[in-house]
Amino acid sequence: MNPALSRRVARVMAYEPILSMGLPDALRFANAVEEANDFSDLPERYQQIILAAEAARERARAERHSKVVAARGAGGSE
Repeated sequence: MNPALSRRVARVMAYEPILSMGLPDALRFANAVEEANDFSDLPERYQQIILAAEAARERARAERHSKVVAARGAGGSE
């Protein structure tokens, strides 16, 4: 097991497309991550899933940031 890879995947487990994996697929994915020594050791399919989930996470973070900035701007300073 690669601790850095495990942490990388853990950060995006709650994002698509990982979030919508069925149990059998999720178990195969988790086993592959556990057995991999490095990201490049994972099958291409799983690499793409992780990259897509990371992109979804970044989009969600950017969206939350935009909402916070907009809310601060809407409140104005007196």
